[in-house]
Amino acid sequence: MANVAQAWADSSTSEQYLQSALSQPQVELDVLVGAYRNYFYKHQDAKALEDATTVTKRVLQAEQWPENWDSLKPQLLKNLDNPAARLYLNAYCASGLLFARLGKLEAAQTIADQVQQIKSKEFGAEVLHSILNPLPDDDYEDDED
Repeated sequence: MANVAQAWADSSTSEQYLQSALSQPQVELDVLVGAYRNYFYKHQDAKALEDATTVTKRVLQAEQWPENWDSLKPQLLKNLDNPAARLYLNAYCASGLLFARLGKLEAAQTIADQVQQIKSKEFGAEVLHSILNPLPDDDYEDDED
C-alpha cells in the first residue's frame, strides 16, 4: 500500500499497485481499508463502496457479531474502545457517504440514523445526516417586501 500512496498523483500506476494488492488470495484488512479510502478520495465511489462493505463484513465475521442492526448496536456500544468496532463504524459511515454520492439516499439515511445512535460526531454520522437533511437557510429573506 505504500506504493499506492507514493504513486497517488499517477492514477494509472497507483491503480496497478492497488489491484496487485487486492488480487492476493488472502487480502489483509488494512489493504481493504486503504483501498476504500483511496477510491473514496479519488471519487471512484462504486469501488470505494465495494471495499468499505467488504471491510464491514470482515469485521462482523472476525468478531462474530450479528449483521442485524438491532442486535449489532449493543455489541458496538459495549465495544467502542475496541479497534474492530471503531473500524466497523468508520467504514459503515463511509458507506453512507458513498451511498449518498451514488444517489442512494434512502440507504445513506438509514446508515446515518443508525450510526447517530452510537456516537454521531466521532464517526461522521452527524455530518452525513446534515448533508442528507440540510436545515433551511435562516439568512434567506424575500427582498420583495
